Amino acid sequence: MNGRYCEIVAKDIKDPLNNDYIAVDSLQDERAGKWDEQVLKYAVMKSTADIEQFSLLKRAVNITMTMWDIETELKLTYSDDNPQVRIYFKSSIEEPYFKERPSTLAFAYYPAQGSASGIIVINDDYWWNLNGEDVEAYRADPVHYVKGDGKFIKGYNLISVLGHEFGHTLGLTHSVEKEEDLMRPYYDPKIRWISANDIRRVLLKYPESIGGAWHNSRWRAWIRRRILRFSL
Repeated sequence: MNGRYCEIVAKDIKDPLNNDYIAVDSLQDERAGKWDEQVLKYAVMKSTADIEQFSLLKRAVNITMTMWDIETELKLTYSDDNPQVRIYFKSSIEEPYFKERPSTLAFAYYPAQGSASGIIVINDDYWWNLNGEDVEAYRADPVHYVKGDGKFIKGYNLISVLGHEFGHTLGLTHSVEKEEDLMRPYYDPKIRWISANDIRRVLLKYPESIGGAWHNSRWRAWIRRRILRFSL
């Protein structure tokens, strides 16, 4: 698939080929393309076995999209009927780029690139959950680990990564400004929602929601409560 895309990486995973990863430029350089549609449909085209209940995965995806939805006049809606935004979980066996760059957690294509636009690919070599906490190793690999052996593997927060990649889908590049930005190039499980700077940047591309600041602030609080519930 040709086109321009952007990724989020895990700082603690090394590339075997010793590829140098230059995450951002020194200045904020926004990509010109954007979506002209007023309604963007999205769907999970290929799921992950890590989150066993698809209904729970879908709920998390919906919350992640709503986090961006409330800020602009774009309408984001889940639909299996020709969605423009297509989410795939793929292993390094299925996606060669993940084999070449195992530190890449996910990547997404920018808008205005034809059929490539809207594609988000998440690296299913990692263990995905909705809170970013470590998981007992036997759950991920019951062949080599047994229940109660006290061994854990790192879990990655899907909401953090998908929220970041959807920012690229809308046309945002990596943030070079704030530590708390979801659009920073490196994964941080503590960053689970878009920052004021992320919102400022997306509003430079798309008109602001007609709800107004008070309306949006209430929605933001609602979304954060639901994201935090996944940590309970």
